Amino acid sequence: MIIHRTCPWCGAAFIASGRRKKAWKSCPACRTQTATLEQRYWRRVIKSPCCWGWAGAKSPQGYGWFWDGTRMNRAHRVSWEIHHGAIPPGLIICHHCDDPECSNPDHLYLGTHSDNSNDAVRRGRWIAPKGSQHSRAKLTDDEVVKLREAWAAGVRGKTLLDLRPDLCKSTIYRLVAGKTYRVRACLSTR
Repeated sequence: MIIHRTCPWCGAAFIASGRRKKAWKSCPACRTQTATLEQRYWRRVIKSPCCWGWAGAKSPQGYGWFWDGTRMNRAHRVSWEIHHGAIPPGLIICHHCDDPECSNPDHLYLGTHSDNSNDAVRRGRWIAPKGSQHSRAKLTDDEVVKLREAWAAGVRGKTLLDLRPDLCKSTIYRLVAGKTYRVRACLSTR
């Protein structure tokens, strides 16, 4: 199989041949030449005025992956090390721009895991589901309202437990006392 190609790195025309399913994508000179880590990094960066895209491998979450010579590393971490030096122990690289693909050093900052989590919550990227929206919820909002209204009407003991026999006594009592489903407490005052 003979394929005429242009090398993406040096621009030279070459003939890619062989039995391989995927013929060579770069010219022989570029394949044999040992590129530095920084040269290999810049080959995969798509520069733009704002966020820099990543043309290399990506994780399912959208982060760029880069082989740094010893292991796979996130592209934004490699960018930080190229532009600012080593990452201190205990710190991670966080994004100001919320774009996991971006490796623009102006959009990156050092922080802890706690800083990154707090930043995600503050920007609304990490919202924990509450009440009936939670994946393990056993009650709908209407059922919570009915149980609280029954409690307010004086229903106690076995009669209250019979309203939802699949729930244990302590779950129902915590619910009517307002210790669980706190965000939905205002529903019982309708």
